Amino acid sequence: MSQNQSTTNLPISNGKLAMWLFLATEIMFFTGMLATCMLLRESARVPGPGIAAWPTPKTVHLEPWIGAINTVILISSSLLALFFHSGTQDWKSVQGNTLSGRHHPSRGCVSGNQSHRIPIQV
Repeated sequence: MSQNQSTTNLPISNGKLAMWLFLATEIMFFTGMLATCMLLRESARVPGPGIAAWPTPKTVHLEPWIGAINTVILISSSLLALFFHSGTQDWKSVQGNTLSGRHHPSRGCVSGNQSHRIPIQV
């Protein structure tokens, strides 16, 4: 490449860019849903003879304790996914050393021409 040419690469990774794009689309999607709900609620006709009233919160929503349980389940599942992901990253680093032949739990550590066995308890 000559010195006059420049690259158009972004200074972030593809995965990070994809995650930011996903978050931006989710924000736009939920903003649209909330705006539509507010618009429909504010433009609803005043109840009268032959015109039904807007549903009360009791008829539209679930019980608050059911929503609380659902929130706890969702947050704990996200937390577990985070823990498992970080655990797999640690495991991949161990596996990377295995592929290069430097460390394996059953073979022991290999340095130079010396081999040291590490016993594994099952």
